[in-house]
Amino acid sequence: MDYQELDRLISELEEKVEDAERGGCTWKEVWSDVGHIGAQFKGTWYPTRDDKDAAWARFQEMVQRIKARREEHRERSEQRRRESEDKREDWTRKAEVSARHKEEIVSHARSGRPPSGLEEMLAGVVLLPLEAIVRTVTLGHGSILPEHREQLRYWSQRIREAWDLFKEHKEEILGRDRKELFDKLKEEQAACDRAWERLKGAQANAREAREHEREKRHQRHDEWRERMEAKIDRLNALVEKNEGIIERLRGQIDDLEDKVASAWNEDWAERARGWIGEKYDKIRDIESTNRELEAKIEDIKSQLRE
Repeated sequence: MDYQELDRLISELEEKVEDAERGGCTWKEVWSDVGHIGAQFKGTWYPTRDDKDAAWARFQEMVQRIKARREEHRERSEQRRRESEDKREDWTRKAEVSARHKEEIVSHARSGRPPSGLEEMLAGVVLLPLEAIVRTVTLGHGSILPEHREQLRYWSQRIREAWDLFKEHKEEILGRDRKELFDKLKEEQAACDRAWERLKGAQANAREAREHEREKRHQRHDEWRERMEAKIDRLNALVEKNEGIIERLRGQIDDLEDKVASAWNEDWAERARGWIGEKYDKIRDIESTNRELEAKIEDIKSQLRE
């Protein structure tokens, strides 16, 4: 090969190195040219030894530059690979944490569900004849309905705690899991609300049955006893109504707290905090009223036991 042609190849190699540094071609293509040019030096004549040494030095400078750039490229690729692996591992950890929170919170909400037999009994109360209802269900001391009411109170409490856990770990739960968990908690709340409605229906039927039974009694003592039991029913109904109000107030508080957390208007948020405080005051007042009602219920029960 003519030395001028070899010099031209070295110049083109310099241009190609600059092109590769800009991303215009691959270092593999550049390295292929290095091998070709290096093989030409043995058979190429230069006018002087100094000319050939200068061309070789120029070529070697390009070789070292290419090696350095190729190593830098390899290191960047390795760094990107490590970063990608770290991101994948981080995502996997986050997904595992998210799934664990979702499972634990759903399980927490569902752990308060009453036994299925109790639910079936309540559903059946609305279908029984009045005389059978009187024999099957007695409102008051030892009754299955107050037992169910306690179960539903516990269930409602577990659902509220699950919502609190959802808020506490919300940032650790991934988007898809967050929506699924939100939907499941809503479903659980709806199921609990339906159970409360069934309880109220069973109580209404039981009260109707007691009224029917009382009409058949003639002795004054029995009539007095029935009046006391009816009063217990009414007080229990008031307690249940108040608890329903408390449930709605807690729902309104949760809704306001969510809106306050995302509010951009601090004036509105401050007013909302005031509303939240007022609702808590109402809850305390209603709970105080329920304690008084339950004390009256216990007093009447004590008279009935005498």
